[in-house]
Amino acid sequence: MKRKLLPFLMLFSALLTLTSCLSSEEDTTVYYDDTAITSFKLGTLNQKVVTTNSDQTTTTSKTTVDCSGYAFYINQATREIYNPDSLPYGVDASKVICTISSKNSGTVTIKSLTSDSLRYYSNADSIDFTQPRQFTVYSNSGNYSRTYTIRVNVHQQQGGIFGWDNLGTDETLAALADMKALATEDRLYVFGNLNGEARIYSRPLTKAGTFARVSPNIALPVDVSRNVIAMGNVLYTLRDGQLMRSSDAASWTAVGTVSLQQLLGATDSRMYAYGTDGSLKTSTDGTQWTDETLLDDRSMLPVTDLNLCYLPSKTNKYTNQVILIGNRTVATDAAAMVWGTVEENAEGSEHQPWSHYIFTGDNQHQAPHLLNLKVIAYNGGLLAMGGAGQGGSQEKAFAQFYRSIDRGITWHNDSLYVLPAGFASSETSFALAVDRQQFIWIVAGGTGQLWRGRLTDLGWKKEDTVFTE
Repeated sequence: MKRKLLPFLMLFSALLTLTSCLSSEEDTTVYYDDTAITSFKLGTLNQKVVTTNSDQTTTTSKTTVDCSGYAFYINQATREIYNPDSLPYGVDASKVICTISSKNSGTVTIKSLTSDSLRYYSNADSIDFTQPRQFTVYSNSGNYSRTYTIRVNVHQQQGGIFGWDNLGTDETLAALADMKALATEDRLYVFGNLNGEARIYSRPLTKAGTFARVSPNIALPVDVSRNVIAMGNVLYTLRDGQLMRSSDAASWTAVGTVSLQQLLGATDSRMYAYGTDGSLKTSTDGTQWTDETLLDDRSMLPVTDLNLCYLPSKTNKYTNQVILIGNRTVATDAAAMVWGTVEENAEGSEHQPWSHYIFTGDNQHQAPHLLNLKVIAYNGGLLAMGGAGQGGSQEKAFAQFYRSIDRGITWHNDSLYVLPAGFASSETSFALAVDRQQFIWIVAGGTGQLWRGRLTDLGWKKEDTVFTE
């Protein structure tokens, strides 16, 4: 009997010893001094949707939109939290359900909109984010806190809409012949001629600006509008075999003597021109010009209504797609002449040759041969407009914008881009330009109408997404 009880007593003794050891340990809780808001997320929000019907009336409806996929960036240095990609137009920011996480389980509070009082945040709360809100997170030790400003950005304009502003008329501009418009950082310039004299007018790019005549310090050729380009904030033109430059169209200085007959245009890195020998040339500073390589017949180069546009690469900041488009004087041409090259500006890179976009019969959407053809780069593509079709083209004057999204190969009517209602202009004298804020400007000869328009999406502010603390 003693042998059977001995193992049991030894086991029971061990259990008592273990219990004694466990009961002797003290319970401890760690309170952290540091904390921070580490994430901010939205859920499903209400949205008001306005639909334009075929008869131009509007219908308003309500729906919900899942906003959980919109990323909120946290700048811990400035204590700001916001979404760089704004929520869709019509989202109700007055009743927002959000989820906030904090470091080390810090306690999050929100400041009242009407006083300095604070209340505890709950992820079940409906919060008014129609204006920035202040949130304070407290460490669980109570010794530390951080206050953040949280903005829930909602688009205030409906995306995908192009609208025009009628900026009135100007009788002086109405009388100009051979107009050309160029936009620099903060001004719009219009070049032309009146009664055999070169004329220049400029105005600020603001909606409320007005045109004023610019008096240059030198006599400019009467056809200066056909031979002036802009590279950044600097204007260039040719005069008596010299390349001239100016930052205000009033004070012109000589860059140097050049063997050029026609300036074509510029990118952010290079200027392009026709040499006196008919070659296509390029320069980075206007002093040294080099011949470009052409892969196709030089006779296919445009000689009138010249437009040089460029589209920056989306993957390489040193690369541009450059397009030269204009007309020849060949009576049978039904289409404009389009040439292109890839401009490489990185150190050690090779500039690519130019190619003529040779069209086959399969392409029924070539750029039409229009009188006074004007082309700009816009929203990742090209937009063209002009007077009546010339040569083999049967297009009507100012019938539409022609848009190319494949860098000049095919051109289509895009219902998003339409000329302003009530637009009227001389076919032989009008100007088209785009500024750095992505406003399109049209100056109409004969009537003096001035129009400014922009795709709503291109005016939206781009928020920072990378921070250093």
